[in-house]
Amino acid sequence: MRKSAILSAAAAVALAGCSFLSEERAQTVTVKPGADGPLSVPTLEAARDLVRAARKDGRLSPEKPIEIVVAPGVYSLSEVFQLGKEDSGTPECPIVWRAEKPGSVRFLGGVKLESSSFAPVSDKTVLDRLPPEARAKALVADVSAHLPGTLAPWPNQLNVPPAPWLYVDGVPGECARWPNLDEKDGGWAYFVKSVDTGYPVKDKHSNARKDMHPGAFRWEFPDRGARWDFAKGVWLYGYWTHDWSENSIKAKGFENTPSNQVMRLAGIHSYGCGNGTWGAKKRRFFVYNLLEELDSPGEWYLDRETKKLYVIPGEGWNKADIVLATSTKPFMRVADAHDIVVEGFSFECSHTTAPAFTLHQTERVVVRNCGFSNLAGSAVSLGGKFCRIEGCRMWNLGKNAISLAGGDRKKLVKAENVVENCDIHHYARFQRTYAPAVYAGGCGQIVRGCRMHHAPHNAILYGGNEHLFESNEVYRVLVETGDAGAFYTGRDSSTLGNVIRGNYFHDLGKDPTLSDYTMAIYFDDCDWGDAVYDNLFERAGKAVFIGGGNLHPVYGNVFLECPVGVHIDARGVTWRKSRNAFGFDKNGVSWFENKLRPLDFKSDTWRRAYPELEGLLKDRPDFPRMNPVTNNVFVACKRNFSIGKPASSVTNECPISGNVFYTNRIDAVKAGVRLDWRGQP
Repeated sequence: MRKSAILSAAAAVALAGCSFLSEERAQTVTVKPGADGPLSVPTLEAARDLVRAARKDGRLSPEKPIEIVVAPGVYSLSEVFQLGKEDSGTPECPIVWRAEKPGSVRFLGGVKLESSSFAPVSDKTVLDRLPPEARAKALVADVSAHLPGTLAPWPNQLNVPPAPWLYVDGVPGECARWPNLDEKDGGWAYFVKSVDTGYPVKDKHSNARKDMHPGAFRWEFPDRGARWDFAKGVWLYGYWTHDWSENSIKAKGFENTPSNQVMRLAGIHSYGCGNGTWGAKKRRFFVYNLLEELDSPGEWYLDRETKKLYVIPGEGWNKADIVLATSTKPFMRVADAHDIVVEGFSFECSHTTAPAFTLHQTERVVVRNCGFSNLAGSAVSLGGKFCRIEGCRMWNLGKNAISLAGGDRKKLVKAENVVENCDIHHYARFQRTYAPAVYAGGCGQIVRGCRMHHAPHNAILYGGNEHLFESNEVYRVLVETGDAGAFYTGRDSSTLGNVIRGNYFHDLGKDPTLSDYTMAIYFDDCDWGDAVYDNLFERAGKAVFIGGGNLHPVYGNVFLECPVGVHIDARGVTWRKSRNAFGFDKNGVSWFENKLRPLDFKSDTWRRAYPELEGLLKDRPDFPRMNPVTNNVFVACKRNFSIGKPASSVTNECPISGNVFYTNRIDAVKAGVRLDWRGQP
């Protein structure tokens, strides 16, 4: 058994998932609307309070398993449902909260609307703003009863739009936009000429840097822009400078004269507007949240002053399940608790930007076979040890899906939290970059046997130590971004001991046949300490990208039809003068050692775990000489290796040996190379 896969006895209890429970043995409390009995109540809160009281007075024995079984139905949670220390079970007898039938219990963070509440638009002022082809199709409903108080206007810059949001038949509605998704270029418009980047530059006279300010760009669509009511608000979502950084910015106005057609922005992007990205001349954006562009089935627009909701109905509208996500509160929080199981629930249609479900300082808590969908924020935030998220499906999320924390990096004590057999897809809908399927921090997180797919940017983003990512399938991510990795970590020499093994990366990026600055595994900017072995990379861009770092052994992998198999560059040396990076401070301490100093890296624990570390810090830590690339198989790759300058020095010092190369699949299969993936490391 590999050392990284060994679990402690405590973790093994969580791994078992309390599967020994049975209805015959368990003491059962039932949650059912309208219920009123000794062990039957109408709400989760009532069930929690009943269990607390019954355990104290002896009606429920702490020495026997307790199940709270929730009857099928749609439940609205007006407040966050919270479980704490007094709701804990034991490793032998956990407290189990489960749906009577898996998937039959829906926790809804919004209100259901009837299609009959919508009527044809008759207001002439509104009709005049609508596109002519949409005037006979558009419907309107007064939703003021569901939106009490004053709705604040959208801010000048944002990642996640303010509540509410519309969902129809489990699919997010598209806030009225231009271009439409089915138009040329996948719903993007472009600009080439930046009139004002908004980026701070040195004044040529005073040498002082100007402050960041809103940018402006040459507008190529004068007829379109002239239709919009900028006083009502126009927002542009764009990759304003780099293909890994985006947000929504309100338009200040449109200058439309024969000699000057300029779109001026009211908000600021952190990298400016059109400042250049890896040589690309065009910048992408779309315009949304404006009534004048309500023209396509499935689109909607909310007038936040009148609280009138306008839609262009799609097929089956009269029988559709229509939900307006209004809640900005999370569904559930478990804090300072242990030995709890949550199973079989669906958490849907909330517009909180916080995690829908939080586990804080928990131990042996299991979230099993739950669904998280149509959320503005993320699904689960987990901080604790020996906890599990298993068999869950997460989709249509505004941000990332799961965040993992816990463990002790200084002492290298693993949290051993596990995410296993989950299906995570169509996430990062609002915050489209650095909102991964899984973020792993701390020490000793495990992500195993998951599918992560259909997303604009990362699948796994991580920092910290001793993580294990194994037997996952990753595909159709990075589809909207560039200079990005499906698995990404970077700029840290202290994040050692991570293992990436037995995964299947395939069909990544905008075009899987091109590199296009797409990486399956991206060790950025002199990152250290990750082992990559027994993986299959198929049409996976620059499959393994080592950006100047060290301690990245790459062995036993198969690279199939990749634009580039393995990339190694020496930016720690070449960037020092040009970018003032990776050098030494005034005390002669290297950038690499300074990254390690917050940790106990000179302790016996660290010395035993990372014996190469001391020598590497003393001898050219900025040069990529400890990245052995051995015993890999390369099949029909456009380039097997990409070695940055100084190439001769890198290849002379970095061990590259025992690798086998085939020009096509047929020869590789004849030689016994296994090109299929079976989910095993």
